[in-house]
Order: sequence, then structure tokens, then C-alpha cells
Amino acid sequence: MAEGQPSYWRFKIALLFVFFLLDISIHSSLEYDEFGEYTLYIQALFSGVQIFIQVGVFIVLFSLLSETYPFQNGLLGFIKDDFFTITLLVPLYATFTSCLVGYRIVSFHSTKNCMW
Repeated sequence: MAEGQPSYWRFKIALLFVFFLLDISIHSSLEYDEFGEYTLYIQALFSGVQIFIQVGVFIVLFSLLSETYPFQNGLLGFIKDDFFTITLLVPLYATFTSCLVGYRIVSFHSTKNCMW
């Protein structure tokens, strides 16, 4: 980053936490709230929202990593070593979220006689 330009890393970290809190609240809402006859539609809507949240997490994480010295100089091996945990957990969490959303929709669909 050029000298004199503001770094928005605090804002980005706060945005990352907001994304994770939204995702957790959507998971808990889908697990424990009853939506009546609109359950499948609300699950599909929240699934779309969760996809946008996961994409937002990837964008913010990439933006945070792009401000590091190794990333700016093409030393991606150092990025992999230094940030191994976060670069492993975020895709793992996105995969887990996708599987859980699919399981919820399939299990609800199999218990109700739905057209689609």
C-alpha cells in the first residue's frame, strides 16, 4: 500500500465479524425457528443470503491478505505458511455451510410433499 493511503483493516475485520455473526444467526434461525407453510421458501431465501455472505467473507479475506507484504511481492508460500489456519478454515466452513444447507432443504423436502 502506498504511503499516506489509509488502511481500512479495522473496518474489514469488523465486516468479517459481521458476516460471521449473520451467518451464525441464519444457521440458528433455520435450526430452531418455525416458519409454517413458508419454511421451504424461507430456507431457500436464507440459503441465497448465506451464499452472498460466504462470497463476502472470501472478498474481505482476500482484501485483508492483499495488504500484507508477502502478498504484494508475490511470496505466496509465506502467505500459505503464516496464514495457513485461516486459509484452511474459511473454505472448510464454506463447504460445511453448503452441505448443511443442502441437507436442510433435502430433509425438509423429503418430509413434506412438495412439488419442487
